[in-house]
Amino acid sequence: LMELGCCAITDFFKSLLHRPVIVLPHDRATIIARSLLYTRKIAKESHVLVAIDKESFTESN
Repeated sequence: LMELGCCAITDFFKSLLHRPVIVLPHDRATIIARSLLYTRKIAKESHVLVAIDKESFTESN
């Protein structure tokens, strides 16, 4: 989670009424976030970008 920089456990995050159990979001490796990249060059085909796989970005269109 440190690399995401989007989650801080502050008093705003903690709430017995709205969030009785403090659970952090899963990291990218657990979620395996993927996106489809479409380009003007090849508009009808997509390239899969995987957040934890740097080669998927370097090999994209």
